[in-house]
Amino acid sequence: MIPPRPTSLAHTIAASALAPGETAIDATCGNGHDTLVLARLVGPGGRVIAIDIQQAAIENTRRSLAAAGLDDGRATLVHDCHEAALLRIAPASVAWIMFNLGYLPGGDHAVTTITRSTVAALDAAWVALRPGGVLSIACYPGHPEGAGEAAAVESWMRATAANGAARAAIYQQPFTRSPAPLLWLASRRSKKRVIPISNL
Repeated sequence: MIPPRPTSLAHTIAASALAPGETAIDATCGNGHDTLVLARLVGPGGRVIAIDIQQAAIENTRRSLAAAGLDDGRATLVHDCHEAALLRIAPASVAWIMFNLGYLPGGDHAVTTITRSTVAALDAAWVALRPGGVLSIACYPGHPEGAGEAAAVESWMRATAANGAARAAIYQQPFTRSPAPLLWLASRRSKKRVIPISNL
């Protein structure tokens, strides 16, 4: 479908970037749609860590995995705040980390991801991401908390790209009556060896 939804675009890019056997994280698993995509991409030899602070989201994701025949151990479900859970991930060990911010579809819309926690989770995710790994963040600025959250994500992305740590890109549909959902992508640069001038 043209133009694609931000989440659909993230899935398409992940399909070209993730290899079987790698590790991926769904930092906000919701109803499990992103977890299923990542689980298929990493294959039975890979690993997906699916995180959500709401127990209902964990159960929804568990049912989705079972219905798809993907409850074979490749996915680990973590009922916790994404900030706290990501701090426990080994540094430079993850190929793709996906955030789909906002509220749980079909759940209480008053319960949303919040700016402070999201920024802290991005800091932790960046440490967990391996060189060449990708961070994708779907933001929803059309609701009050989402607007501030989207602005904070943009500031975080600008700072991360400005210091040379990442290549970043943004996708958003223009000309909409209310702010459209948007997708941020950042690829962690590999560290390059710097040769001192005195050694040349």
